[in-house]
Amino acid sequence: MGRMSDLNIERHEAGLEDEALEPSEDDMKELLLAHNIGENAMPTDREMPKYISHKEVWALKIKSIVNGSDGSGLIFPEDDGYEFVEVSKEYLERHKPEPGGYYVVYADGYKSFSPAKAFEDGYTLSRCYTLSR
Repeated sequence: MGRMSDLNIERHEAGLEDEALEPSEDDMKELLLAHNIGENAMPTDREMPKYISHKEVWALKIKSIVNGSDGSGLIFPEDDGYEFVEVSKEYLERHKPEPGGYYVVYADGYKSFSPAKAFEDGYTLSRCYTLSR
């Protein structure tokens, strides 16, 4: 196994696979060679392909968040008529929700957080929704 593979296994065992990693110059050379890219290859200035989102989500704008003693929390929505949403410690640690942003649930059940600007720029309220899921 290569040095990067060993490093990835160590990071996984330590629970750090989601953390940003700054590879060394040697690590970068190994990665380039592993992907059949010459050692002297330069990053391109070419823009990545652009995509437009067309997915449907369910979301509530967050008014406040109350943290529990066990690390879990309650998200209180700004919209009247909706109860609080219980979220796990893992959700809070991973997504770091903030008041003013959105608690988001995708069609497959995945729960996330989106800052207000990103959400409001990317989604329009659907008038075709039901009150219960």
